[in-house]
Amino acid sequence: MNFNMNMKKQTAPPSVKNPMWFMFIATIFTFAAVAYISSPDSDPEVIIEATSLFIPFALAAGFIGLLSFVVPIFLRPLVAKQAASNPQMGPDFLPFIISMAFSEAVGMIGLFYSMQEENFYLYLPFGLVSLILILMRKPKN
Repeated sequence: MNFNMNMKKQTAPPSVKNPMWFMFIATIFTFAAVAYISSPDSDPEVIIEATSLFIPFALAAGFIGLLSFVVPIFLRPLVAKQAASNPQMGPDFLPFIISMAFSEAVGMIGLFYSMQEENFYLYLPFGLVSLILILMRKPKN
């Protein structure tokens, strides 16, 4: 049999990637709900007065946001070698999941920061950046 006829670039089907993409978006809103529930009487003006923890949390979130772009680039060639064992998922599925996880981690850092400071509004910048990172990676059909 000639197996070379179907040697197009294999990618994960949209029926797998799209629900996962929506799941990561829903997680960001879940983090927002948890941040709000943990500190419902937050003062919106406190966000202007950044605490001493803001810079370390922002730097960590920035570094992880950068990793969400860099790690999948380096991971793609490594995964491409092993994609033959699972051709349905293709070589871009694992890098997609890794980039989503790093993007979600930015929101998670914001959740930890807002819970530490007991202020919901401190989550919002981290959650917004995380949401933008996830929206940038919408799966192509």
